[in-house]
Amino acid sequence: EESTKEERNANDCCFDYNGDGVNDSDVMVCLELASGNLQRNISLRVVTLEGTAIPNEDYIYTDVNLTFTSGQNATGDNQQCALIPILNDNILECNETFSVLLDAAVPEDRDVLNITAQIITVLLAEDNSDSVTVGLLPVNFSVSENETIQLCIQILNGTVGCNMSLTLDVQSNIAKEGTDFIGPTPSNLTFISGETVGATKCADFSIVDDSIPQAERNFNISITGTVGRLFVDPDSTSVEFSVPAEPDDALSLKLSELIYEVQEGLNSYANVCVSIQSGYVAIETRVLLITQSGPTSTAVPSADYQPVSQQLTFTEGLSFGNVMCVVVEILQDALVENKETFEVVLLPVPGDEFKVVLLPGDDRAVVVISDGTLFNSVEIKPNTAMVSVTEGGNEGGGGSSTDYNGDGVTDSTVLVQFELANGILERNVSVRVATVSSNASTAEPNKDYINVNTTITFTSGQRYDGDSLQSVSVPVINDNILEGSETFVILLSPTLEDEAVVNITDELI
Repeated sequence: EESTKEERNANDCCFDYNGDGVNDSDVMVCLELASGNLQRNISLRVVTLEGTAIPNEDYIYTDVNLTFTSGQNATGDNQQCALIPILNDNILECNETFSVLLDAAVPEDRDVLNITAQIITVLLAEDNSDSVTVGLLPVNFSVSENETIQLCIQILNGTVGCNMSLTLDVQSNIAKEGTDFIGPTPSNLTFISGETVGATKCADFSIVDDSIPQAERNFNISITGTVGRLFVDPDSTSVEFSVPAEPDDALSLKLSELIYEVQEGLNSYANVCVSIQSGYVAIETRVLLITQSGPTSTAVPSADYQPVSQQLTFTEGLSFGNVMCVVVEILQDALVENKETFEVVLLPVPGDEFKVVLLPGDDRAVVVISDGTLFNSVEIKPNTAMVSVTEGGNEGGGGSSTDYNGDGVTDSTVLVQFELANGILERNVSVRVATVSSNASTAEPNKDYINVNTTITFTSGQRYDGDSLQSVSVPVINDNILEGSETFVILLSPTLEDEAVVNITDELI
């Protein structure tokens, strides 16, 4: 049992453990065998340890032994329980805890005992009738920069039995603590034991006057933290207010997108745009847009994209929604590659730093280059259109040394090979090789040959004019039956993940 209430309900038995005339309760700590079989008795000690609850004031100190007897095991009736009396002191308190230690009763039993939970925590929860309800005072208003407001929590019902510290949690759509607002101060509001309905605690909340242009900032401030039997009135859980944008602040710019997905191909490019996020241009403002290699970038400038360093000028009178764009050319190659990336960064032009604000995270974008389907591909083909093999013979490139079907007769294998016919790899690509039955096939699978369904991988660095052979062996069964020549087909096909970059020539052997 993990918890109990200090006061039993009317349906429970009633015990007065300490003779003060008040009904008390108890908690049962029960143990059972989870595994093992006993051939002798084993005893466990159950002893209470003091926590925030005080022994013999909140509960009765208990130190007892529980014995599992010879013959008990994990599948039978093996539960042993210890009763710990809980004293109802009728004092309004915070939740209290104490612990129960489980250990071997004698040292020699420790070597054979594995106790899953050696310490059990018991929570003494106050009765629901001993509760306090609080709420934020009803406020809903508009605030400007360089203003301070007061946020207050008030006791609406009940009396505080133990000190309660509450926190005001601030949520905002874009505002940041320290730069846009300060507070609440103090951060914790504490009600002292004995305070009752009407008691109020307040904190200051200040809006910082800065020069950073932002859209209207909305705030939601709510009560967090629960101590003892604390309830927050659902009609006064939070307050909301807004801080309007300051139009005379500096210009705020951002990249319109933070990720650009581009495919290689003829006339391929990334159209990178800069937009005014808030404010207006009171005086001509310049920024610089550049491409660069970031810490994790893999694209190579001048090989995968054309480097850019271009100045953008926002002229007087432009405002929110105006956009200026730069075209970054993506260069075409014939390589099969992994996705490659580079960065586009927005910077203030020296001398114009005070005119523009570039919010962190909005001044840097990533361009992701993917292989195109027209030029970035490889061609794969079998190195022969037909392979002949004699049952049990050495033809076909695989030899004869294995009894594949366990009939005591030596079988053979046929070796089929595939190679790059065109293209260069800068990443691994895979194709599937499978035996199939066609209308023209006469050999029967798993009677004349053993079905094969596998993948072969051509690795990064391989190219059509180098050593790119990949092999697959197909077992051919020697069935000792007089037959004519028989045929079956081996099919080559691209895997799902590589079908966009793999072309198959002569897909059948």
